[in-house]
Formats: sequence, C-alpha cells, structure tokens
Amino acid sequence: MHETQKKQIQITLHEGQLNVFNNHSRFRIIQAGRRWGKSTLSCAIAISEMFQAHTVFFLTPTHDLNKTLFNEMLKWLPEQAVKAANKSELSIELINGGTAKWFSAESAGQMRGRKAHFLVIDEGSFISDLQDIYNSICLPLLIDYKGKVLAISTPNGHTFFDKLFLKGINKEPDYASFTFTSYENPLLDANEIETMRQNMPDRQFKIEILAQRIDSNDSNPFGEDNIVKNITPTLSTKPPVIFALDVAKVYDYSVLIGLDEDGTMCYFDRFRLNYELTVQRVKRIRSISEAKLIVDSTGVGNAVMEMIKKEVSNVEGFIFTGSSKPLIINKLILAIEQGKVKYTEQVANELYTYEMKIGINGNVTYNGAAGTHDDCVASLAMAYYHLIRVTHAANWKLYTI
Repeated sequence: MHETQKKQIQITLHEGQLNVFNNHSRFRIIQAGRRWGKSTLSCAIAISEMFQAHTVFFLTPTHDLNKTLFNEMLKWLPEQAVKAANKSELSIELINGGTAKWFSAESAGQMRGRKAHFLVIDEGSFISDLQDIYNSICLPLLIDYKGKVLAISTPNGHTFFDKLFLKGINKEPDYASFTFTSYENPLLDANEIETMRQNMPDRQFKIEILAQRIDSNDSNPFGEDNIVKNITPTLSTKPPVIFALDVAKVYDYSVLIGLDEDGTMCYFDRFRLNYELTVQRVKRIRSISEAKLIVDSTGVGNAVMEMIKKEVSNVEGFIFTGSSKPLIINKLILAIEQGKVKYTEQVANELYTYEMKIGINGNVTYNGAAGTHDDCVASLAMAYYHLIRVTHAANWKLYTI
C-alpha cells in the first residue's frame, strides 16, 4: 500500500455533506444554497478519489472559480502527499499517481481524448452550453473507467443542470439528487440568514438561500401579484418629497417621477425631446415644489444634468453602475413586496416586463426584457431610493447639552 494511502487527512463535513459523501450513486446531483459548503464537499470527495490513485477532472463556469477550488484543495492536502502542483496549469499530482485538473467551460474542449475516474461539475447551472459539453465531452471521458459524476450548483432557472437534477428526483437508475438550503450548514448563524431574508428580494432569497428552482420564464423580480396590488388609479394630490429623472438614451424616453411622503406617485411625465427641450420640460416642476431632483447622470446624462443645474436648483446626480443599479432595484423590489410604494398602470406595465439574472458569483443584473422599455422602472427606483434617504435624514435630530 502506498504511503498516501496509509495516512489520513481530516476534513470535517456536516450532516448534509456526509449524506452525499456516503452515497455511492454513479451520478450525484446537488442543488444547494449559498455557503452550504459545496466547494468543501467537492474537494473532500475528489481527494478521496485521488487517494485511490484516480484521475479527477473539475469543470466550472470560470477560470477564477477553478483557481479558488485549486487553492482550497491544496489547503487540505498534506505536503508530503503532493508530488507536483502546477498553479498555471491548475493541476495536482499525488505521489501515488492520483491527479486532479481543472477546466472552465471555455477550455472544456481540452478534455477531449482524455479519460477520468471522476468528474466534478461545480456551479453547473451557470454553464450555458453544459448540455453539449456534458454529452459530447464529459460522458465519453468517463467510459473507460465507468467514471462517476458529482454535479453541484445553486439553482439558475431551467438549465441542463436542472434536467440532470430531475433524473435523481425521478429515481432514474444510477442517479441521486439532493437539495440543501443555506440554513442546513450548522456553521452559519441562522440569525444572519434571517437578516438577509429581510433585506433581500423574496425571489432572490428563494433561489440563493433556499435553493428553490424558479422557472426561467418567471424571471420577473417583482412578482405579478405584488405589482398589481400597488397600482394606484390616480396620482396623489400630496406634495412631492422627491423627483427623479431618467434621461433618454437613443430610442428611449425620458421619465420624470415624483413621490410624496407615503411613497405614492404624485407626478409623472414621459417624453422624448432633445436635451435643450428636456431641460425646459423639467423646469416645470419648480412651479410645484422645491423638492430635490435626482437626475440620471450616467454617460450623456451627466451633460444633461449640468444643463439642468443651470436652470433648476436642488439637483443631485445618480450614476447607474454594476453595483448601484442592483442596490436601488433591490430597494424597489422590497418596497413593492411590502406595499410601500404606489404607481400608475403605465409604470406597472414596465414592471411586468422587467427581468433579473443571477451570475456565477451571485451578482444580480436587472434590465427590461428585449424589445421593451424600462425608463419608468429606473426613474421610480431612483425616486424611491432617495425618498428613503430624505425621510431618514428628516428623522435625525440634533441634541445639545
């Protein structure tokens, strides 16, 4: 028996991970919430295969995820068991001949012509062409040894990974499927997860924490029932507390929305004009209120904002970025779920066609569906986000002693 087989390493697995580790089905498919321990489990099973002098391949969506898993496995492996570890090629060889190598979806073609005892597919829901890679590359490389598969991911709509998962649910031979929520990792503080529930849109929480599969055709983050319950037939007659202007880009419309202290729309204007006429149109609000005006200052919007500042007082810019946009949209989603914002039917029509996508690293992107407008949504989101800020600022008092 080789030296690496005589020694043991200790990797502590919680109950859910042990259930998968001790299951010997040829195809194990795991759907799990964030931070459940997917990477630790995949490394533990891979190491057990390598200690049997087996060849293990990893397939993930990105090179960055490969590097993370490579480094995590190196932390678990004792130095005396490792013959070679190549960080540039992302490969590990043990002194007993066991090996591990990582491939991204982009480099999956390099697995052609090879053979392996074990394949780990990590975050498979986020590999867009997984079906082709799995059928034309993955299955053939397992033929020689009748190799096994561990496929593990957070849900991401109805993808090919979802089809693999359903094979286990339907009790197909050689398949076993498991679902675990983030709550089932005993190392996580349940109170922290509950805090996330309060601050995360319901749909996103169900996907990323509860590991629930949501139909890809149901990508709307607001929810139709929630949208409907917040529609107001007429604008509020209360004075505006905040205005927000989404500036037209090319074929879009400019939209100016005002919200009162209750979060109800009290002003609405949608138009398509050149920038000079846009400024003149916006000036109208000062006959109604001196409330702060938030202007989309992204790209050409910055020039428009500077023009507006010369004509209108109390103006502040807002730049849409990969981090700022999800922030204000998430606030709007929560407000709609909780009934804290009211809007007209015209705005609701854009909310119906809005879409959410979750990336491999949990990054969320929001946009109107192809061929639709989302100017009203952007304006409403800016207005509500800054309404919260204005309201909170008004509630602060200065006490002197």
